[in-house]
Amino acid sequence: MIARLISLLLTVGACHAQVVTIDHITAAVAQVESGVTYRGFAQVSGVWRKGDAGEVGPWQMLPVVLRESGHSAALRRRPADEAVVFYEVAFRDWYGRLLVRTGSHHAALAAYHRGPQGRHRVEAKAYAERVVSLAERLAREGK
Repeated sequence: MIARLISLLLTVGACHAQVVTIDHITAAVAQVESGVTYRGFAQVSGVWRKGDAGEVGPWQMLPVVLRESGHSAALRRRPADEAVVFYEVAFRDWYGRLLVRTGSHHAALAAYHRGPQGRHRVEAKAYAERVVSLAERLAREGK
């Protein structure tokens, strides 16, 4: 199971010329969700705000997801520059769970966008395509 998770985390698909890693997916989701440019545990540009449904952090995670994954306590009373690292850890953990459950980046991204209550069903496929496309571009650019 660990080997499968590592394989899923390392590449979006073998048919792509460039290798899209979890780092590219992480950066792409932050950019799509909040407009934040983010590279490996460091916010490069942009300001993230609380979403309309209470989503928080550059990855706009719902508080219920943070609680269910055991990460909400670590985020309490953290300055924004420290909290962003915890949000990334929480995102990678939650995304990894979705990836193992669904078996593909497209399906995991669609599930991520729908959230635990299954909202945004119509937009989920387009969201996944948008994130993967951006992640592929980041991989091509070496970012």
